[in-house]
Formats: sequence, C-alpha cells, structure tokens
Amino acid sequence: MKSRCPRPSLFFALLLPCLALPCPLVRAESAPLTKYDLMTNQDMFLSRYLNPDPHLDRVSKWPIVKDVAAIGGDLIDAHQITAELNQGLPVDEQPAFRHVKRIVNECAEKLGVHPPKLFVRQDSEVTAYVTCMREPHLLVLSSSFYELYKDRREEMRFMIGHELGHLKCNHLRAHTVGRALMSFISGPRSTSRIRESFVANRIVGQLLSWFREAEFSADRAGLVCVNGNLEIAKSALLRLKHGTREDVIPKIAEQEVLDYLNEPFVKMVRKLRARGSSPYVFDRCLELEKWTKSRAYEQLVRRKQIPEQQWLVIYEIEIANLPNADYAWGEGKACDPMIKAVIGDQEFEADAQTDNNHPTVSKIAWKAPYYPNTPIFVEVRDHDNRTADDFIGGAMIPLDRITYPSGEKQTIGLRRDIKKRCNEANLPQVTVKYYLAGP
Repeated sequence: MKSRCPRPSLFFALLLPCLALPCPLVRAESAPLTKYDLMTNQDMFLSRYLNPDPHLDRVSKWPIVKDVAAIGGDLIDAHQITAELNQGLPVDEQPAFRHVKRIVNECAEKLGVHPPKLFVRQDSEVTAYVTCMREPHLLVLSSSFYELYKDRREEMRFMIGHELGHLKCNHLRAHTVGRALMSFISGPRSTSRIRESFVANRIVGQLLSWFREAEFSADRAGLVCVNGNLEIAKSALLRLKHGTREDVIPKIAEQEVLDYLNEPFVKMVRKLRARGSSPYVFDRCLELEKWTKSRAYEQLVRRKQIPEQQWLVIYEIEIANLPNADYAWGEGKACDPMIKAVIGDQEFEADAQTDNNHPTVSKIAWKAPYYPNTPIFVEVRDHDNRTADDFIGGAMIPLDRITYPSGEKQTIGLRRDIKKRCNEANLPQVTVKYYLAGP
C-alpha cells in the first residue's frame, strides 16, 4: 500500500519557509524490538544524512531543510487534524470499529509505540496513513481500505502494522516535512522556478530514495505484527493491486508477474518508472521474502532477553586514501580531517589532523549504549579555520554480526555522495575496531 501523509495544500507548503522463513517472531517476554531491527541499511543511512538528529527535534538543522528557518509543529498538526475532521470521523470509541482498534493496540504493543487515534474517512482510494508530527498521532483508514480488508483481519493487521512501522522508525515527522517540500517544489507556476534551483536538485533524489526505502522498513514491521506469516503479508500487499475480496495465491501471482518482467522492453520501461516515492508491490513482496532469509531476521527470531545494559566501545578508526581537499591556494593539498562517529543517540569527534589523507584515531574509548542492530556512522570533514568545514564523506557500519564479548573489525567504503550510491573505483576505506562490553 502506498503509505503516505496527506498531500499538503499549497497553503501548507508555503508555511514551511515561515515557521524499516515464516515463523513466530519476537514475543512480549523477549528482548524489545528496536527501530534498527526493522530499518533497511539504506533507510538507516538516508535517515542519518537527511536528518542527523536522532530525536527528530531540530528540524531547522536537517540538511534537506537547512534553508527553512523554523517549522510550526503545532500549526501543522492543527492543519492535519482539521483536514481529517472535515473529511472523516474519529472512531476510537465506536463499537462497530472496536475490532480495528484492538488490532491497532496489539500492533502498537508489539512494536513498542504509542497507539494512535483511529479515524475513518470517505475516500474511493484504498489507503491508510499515519499523520500528525506530535503525539497523539492519527491513523487514518479510507472507507475503501476498510471495506476491502474488513473480512481479512490478519491482512488488515499487516497493513496497520506497516503504518505503525513508520512511527517505530521515526519516519513520520521527516516525511511530513519532506512531502511538503516536494509539493512546494512541484507547485504551480508561481513557484515552478524553484524546480531548477540548487535546493530542488539536492532534495528530490534524496527524498524519493528515502521514501522507497522507508516502505520496505515499514513492511518489516507489518510482518512482525502477523508473527512472520509471509503468505498473509504478500496477500495483503497483492490485494492492493487486484482490489477485490477474492483471494489470490501469491506464488502464482509472482510467477505470472515475472513472466511479464522478463520481457526486455517491459523491464526497461519499468526501471524508468521506478523513481517515485513508493516501490512496486511486487518488489515489496520480494524484499520481505529476502529479509526472512537473512541472518538479521534469524537473529531477531532467536533473540533472547538481553541484559539490562550493554555498551558498544570503539577503540580505533582508520581511514585510507582520502582525496586532497584543500584548494584555497589553487593547488590541491592533503585535507585536514576531522573524524566523527555516531552510535545511536551519541556522537563523538576527534580533533582535526593537519595535512593527512590517511588519518587514524586510536587509543580511544568512545562508548555508548548498545541496542541490537544499532549501526555505527563514521563521517569525515575537512577542517577549515576560515570557512565552514567541508563534508568529505560518510559510511555506515552495520552491526548485525557483533559477538559478545569478543571484538570486531570492519572495513567499508566512505561514500562521497550521499544523494546516490557511489560508483567511484577507488573509494576511501574506513576501518572501525570495536567491541561489546558487558553490563
């Protein structure tokens, strides 16, 4: 399903410059689920660089909206609530929707989020979405969505779990602002010239990539809510496409779709069209199946109660083959690197080094609370005494194979361009050494 926030009106957009093998999954008595269990690596990477604040509080400092002075969260929420009241009805206490509210509460408990308020609105489009930047959030179901899924309650559970997955992964606030910016960029003629601006060129590709990845992450949350039943998840997604109450067999549907996709011109046209904000349903089914066969999923299924506290400790970071970055005097010189590491909500930064394209920081003990699958972000900036530091690149170290208490070492390429995957043949290499400490 196309999970979305409501499209902001032009009025709303113009306000902006002014103001993550089918079997039972984690049970309640098991270790708590974190957003890192659900988010795809690309979702985590883009979440960091489009929104570097883990708490999603300092909106004005996001790189994608750095030109926006402030956002009036209360005003935006009031706009959304008013729109829903005009077109729909709150049904939290309605007996007829008690079974839906029960599903919402059960999914919220399983994912570890606060249950949103439930609205139903008249709409011919089969859609559901969460809205409001602050709690209590709203979960809005269209009347067509309800009619399509009301007799398929496990499929409805998957779809509702998907929407709550956006809350779990902290997508909502960033996506609300992002979609408003997209609306502003692609607005009427009076604002169309912004489409050619630097801001537009920088934002659009990043946001679309992030929106697609966020759908894959949210599907994982839906799968958790149906206890890992992949057939239910696929059936729920495919029902969005055929739009009837008839049941289809996912395996047959997948084979028939593949037969068409193997045609060369269909494959080419499909690739050209796969640049929107929502991935193809068929791709979502494949991604879910791929996840159920991954090591991370296996660890999630088998996870036991974790100790009260574990700590991730970084004791060395080495970076090789940084590019020359100082061009103040016309000739490229070695950069003056500043190395920064981010673990969850905590950030660490070493002092700048002078004229060193192969920097190392060692004998450090950068320590932060560890939660399963928490990644390490490493960023490198070129220090400049006169102007702002220049961003050289970033890397994300996935921690899906960390063991306790032995240490680990990983080497990964430093991405020079966060707007797209790097194609450089000789990327700088980042090596991080770390270990997991006990409680």
